[in-house]
Amino acid sequence: MLRCILGERKSGKSVFAEEQIKKKEGSTLYVATLPNLSIYEEVIARHQKRRPGFWRCIELFNMSAGEIAAFPYTDYRYVVIDNLSYYVLFQRYYNGDVFLQEWDERFLSLIHKLAADSNTMVYAVDAPVEGGILEHIDKEKIICRLFSKILDESQIIERFYYGGTVCRLTAEEGKDYLFRT
Repeated sequence: MLRCILGERKSGKSVFAEEQIKKKEGSTLYVATLPNLSIYEEVIARHQKRRPGFWRCIELFNMSAGEIAAFPYTDYRYVVIDNLSYYVLFQRYYNGDVFLQEWDERFLSLIHKLAADSNTMVYAVDAPVEGGILEHIDKEKIICRLFSKILDESQIIERFYYGGTVCRLTAEEGKDYLFRT
């Protein structure tokens, strides 16, 4: 099952998703997407500190495309994919067409594979991407295509607001929110 939680950067949406999982039993995989750059050290440390030590964590920027595809994603009750859109943006910026050749549709099939297991709840936690950035870096519209498909396949789409208010969205409302210009 696929549940998208959308909200502004630093709104608390990741904490919200994590708290939902902590209340339940089952193994958890946390898919971290930020690069190990000095500007993100504090954010990464904060995220690591609040995650339970028994959760498994993989860091996409420390893995090759082959390692990401070959990772054994089965046997997790919960999977959190935190800010996949910014991971894709960074990869497009740093690795350009090489990234597209390796990953164009594979993220969707990976997420589909995870969410197809009826025993697994996948939380796709993400924030809007500024239109100017999308147009400059993502000319092939991989992010829009990827997230449009993710939203279309999601059973639950929610918008998380500062302060903890959550409201349901349709796939079209989610797309409008994520790709606003």
